[in-house]
Amino acid sequence: MKTIVSITSLERSGSTILDLSLSKHPKMISFGEVWRTLSPGRSIDRVKNMDCNCGHKVKDCEFWSKVFEQIEREKSIKWIERYYIFLEIFYSFYGDDFIPIDSSKFLRAIEKFKLLDDYQVKTIFTIRDVRGWTYSIKLSEKRKKEMPLKLIFDFNEFKWQWKAYIRYNFLRKVPGWLSYEWMYRNRKILKFLEKNNYNYLKISYEELNFNDKVFDKIFNFIGLNNTVLQNSKAHIVDGNRTAFSKDLSLRYDLKWLRDKPINIMLPQVGYFNKKYVWEWD
Repeated sequence: MKTIVSITSLERSGSTILDLSLSKHPKMISFGEVWRTLSPGRSIDRVKNMDCNCGHKVKDCEFWSKVFEQIEREKSIKWIERYYIFLEIFYSFYGDDFIPIDSSKFLRAIEKFKLLDDYQVKTIFTIRDVRGWTYSIKLSEKRKKEMPLKLIFDFNEFKWQWKAYIRYNFLRKVPGWLSYEWMYRNRKILKFLEKNNYNYLKISYEELNFNDKVFDKIFNFIGLNNTVLQNSKAHIVDGNRTAFSKDLSLRYDLKWLRDKPINIMLPQVGYFNKKYVWEWD
């Protein structure tokens, strides 16, 4: 049975750096957030004019151009139909022994993998220390709105993201909310994976940086040897913009240590953080 690797996490939890690190393996290719790229709610013409991190527009990308040509030819409307086209092009392009990486992250995307019962989906759940995550969220909100007000007028986007809209624009202004949100959303992912019997591995962003055996564990879970890594191989359209950076390497961000005042943290948040971020197998 062919394998797909999916990555699930909150935003700003290390999924992009994990995604691109895995794509350095000779048998793995990264495609970023495939769920968004293939979303039926998006205009195909709009997607075809987006950038791929291979350096070309989607319409000129050697991989994605073929995917969307077939989607248009077959008039595929449903997400599952588009995903099977994506997989068909992937295996014809690279070969049956290669593994695609889909870092679609969010639960509404991860739920879709249950439809792929003829594939072996291996999910990696990444989580970041609550203090680093909170600092990163606050920093990003100083630079820009994660969920701009204009989305309320874009039905195709807003119908999927209305909860996030409320979270970004209202709840995150409440003192102490961020640490609670971090615990609630991460726990929701864990409960979903366990309840639905997903084959998953939990890896924290801190373990990625400080455990020199972490990639042995990850590749063993995937079913590959931890071989000499090459340059990353990716065709990412949707995802963190750092995927388009030429200077991507594992470097732990310590800037959160300078964050004052320290964010309010409930005792149960501290316990959850210790257990799922700092306790490694």
